[in-house]
Amino acid sequence: MALAVTRQGLPVRSWVFHGNTTDVTTVAKVKRDLKGWKLGCALFVGDSGSNSEANRRELALACSTYLLATQIGSVNEVKQDVLSRPGRYL
Repeated sequence: MALAVTRQGLPVRSWVFHGNTTDVTTVAKVKRDLKGWKLGCALFVGDSGSNSEANRRELALACSTYLLATQIGSVNEVKQDVLSRPGRYL
């Protein structure tokens, strides 16, 4: 499921995808559907199922700003950039 909202949180577009749809294709579909909207900025928020190298590449090209949930040690960038620094993470 995907939802597009205004800055004030008002829903303006929604998508419902089949449960077996890969996240890479859902990101591409949302990107295509919103292409003509001439958005000044966009933020994509996704769960850990959206977190793949292909999706991050697509999201960087689509809206440049994204927030993806992930398990703390499951992404190499997190292991190298975050876990290498001392401190609490929970």
